Amino acid sequence: MVPKLAGVENSPAEQLKKLDALRAQLTLKKKLLSKYKAEDWYPIRRAAKLTAYAIQKSKIAAERAIESELAKKPSNFQKRFTDELKEGFKDLEKKRFEEKPKPKCKACCACPETKQVRDACIVEKGEENCSELIEAHKK
Repeated sequence: MVPKLAGVENSPAEQLKKLDALRAQLTLKKKLLSKYKAEDWYPIRRAAKLTAYAIQKSKIAAERAIESELAKKPSNFQKRFTDELKEGFKDLEKKRFEEKPKPKCKACCACPETKQVRDACIVEKGEENCSELIEAHKK
């Protein structure tokens, strides 16, 4: 038989239940304390340091990669821009020569230089404005 505790108005069975509950709480607290004491354990501290080191190194590596890529971007942009510009000029030249109306050629005895001048005048100004060159070409 369990002696009655002072200041407790319960039966011995209830007192045993409360005592068991207190023991369970104490063992739980002891386990929790030992769990939180694990952070003082060297391998866990070392693992935490290594993890922090790895995270910092990865951040630094990512920043350097971004910086190097940003440094390359202006030169890549400049190269692409100049390439596109050159391509555009080539296309314009091709279109210019393709769209150029070819003057009607008549058989004559004029030299090639005057013929080229006449043709250029016709293309630029039209036949109406180049009548003297056309007349000279016909002779």
